[in-house]
This record gives sequence, structure tokens and C-alpha cells, in this order.
Amino acid sequence: MEGITLQWTMGESLVSTVRAPGNIYTEGFHQPELIVVPWGNNDQQGFQVNLFPNPVHSILTVNVRSDSDNEVNVEVLDLMGRKLYDRGYLKPNFQHDINLKELPSSVYLIRFIEDETGITKVFKVHKTR
Repeated sequence: MEGITLQWTMGESLVSTVRAPGNIYTEGFHQPELIVVPWGNNDQQGFQVNLFPNPVHSILTVNVRSDSDNEVNVEVLDLMGRKLYDRGYLKPNFQHDINLKELPSSVYLIRFIEDETGITKVFKVHKTR
């Protein structure tokens, strides 16, 4: 992936950029570097997650399949990293509905962590009113 530059902001509603010959200055919280670590496809490690619908208005359905008997923890986080929902499941295969109706319209992160292996999967969900 040579020749590609990716830069982004997270949660910044206003970011100003000043350009001068040979220089660019950006004010705000800026993430200038992205490190990608390949984990393979969704089920290579025997831990598969599906969630729907996305975007979601009220009820988000999560479906988890795992080859192990390890506990799986499900978390909902806002973009500031605050945990809004946290629940562990002892059975390796489950489907569960998460009620997001009371949350404001925004983007949320749904994080799944398999307890013993530490395998983590994170999904971005758009919540609408």
C-alpha cells in the first residue's frame, strides 16, 4: 500500500487547515497515521459476528458464533470511548437484541471480546431517530 496517505479526525466538528507553500497546518485532534493489522476474514479464528440492521432505529440484533466455550463480552461505546452497554455471555453461540432506542442519533461502536483468546471485533453502527 505505498503512495497512500490516510488522515482523519474523530469527534471534531470544526477543524481548520491553513496551507502555505510546502506546509499544511491542521488545528484540532488529528490522527496522522493508521496501522492496519490483518486478522483475516470474519470467521477464520472460529469467532464470527453478525449484526443488523445498520443503520438502526431502535433494536440492534447481534448474532455470535464461536468454536470455543469461552465467554463473549458485548459492549456499546460512544465515540468518546464511554461504555453505554456491557454484557457477558457464557454460551459460545447466541443471538441477542440490544435496545438503542433511547440513545441519540450518532455513530456507536459495538465491541465483541472473546474472554480466553482476547479476539476482539469492533463494528461501527449508525443510530438514527
